[in-house]
Amino acid sequence: MDPSVQTLIQHFSSIPWCRKHLDRPNQVFAPADSRRSERSTQYFFDKTLNTADTLPQFLVFYDPPQPKEFVTEVRALVTLGKDVAGHKGVCHGGMVMSILDEVAGELGGMNQLSGAIQHKMLVTAYLNTKFIKPLMVPSTVFARSWATKTEGRKYFVEVVIEDENGVALASADALFVGVKEQGKL
Repeated sequence: MDPSVQTLIQHFSSIPWCRKHLDRPNQVFAPADSRRSERSTQYFFDKTLNTADTLPQFLVFYDPPQPKEFVTEVRALVTLGKDVAGHKGVCHGGMVMSILDEVAGELGGMNQLSGAIQHKMLVTAYLNTKFIKPLMVPSTVFARSWATKTEGRKYFVEVVIEDENGVALASADALFVGVKEQGKL
């Protein structure tokens, strides 16, 4: 197992309520797609938000599909630091939306890796967000995204951020579009 993944698992295993999410058998664990070193163009999550006081820990996990089958759900644990606050102790709404977008996008990324999605790049077309309760910081949250429909290059996704008790703090429905290869219409 990748040492960075082991470090993430150790961090989240030290938080009692997170263990139940990590203990499911046969899960695949990975750092967030935007934090893998070979993806050096992902500066926002990989560099800007990868500090002790912003989003120091971000672990993604899912149940492995059969080859070329669709990963239907991605789960994540995210630790947020004090510097993502918009108001004292409350996470900035733009940061909440960024986490929703990132976790929803992880679903596409995992399906690209599995070969279920052939598009080399997916982009967010929309992220219709509902702020339900304040996301307090510093804290650790659980998030999950799942596919609701696919239509050609369009991938429709739902995503939610929950607190340690499973209470929804924010949710969104999103549309990701596979980018056509350059030079093709």
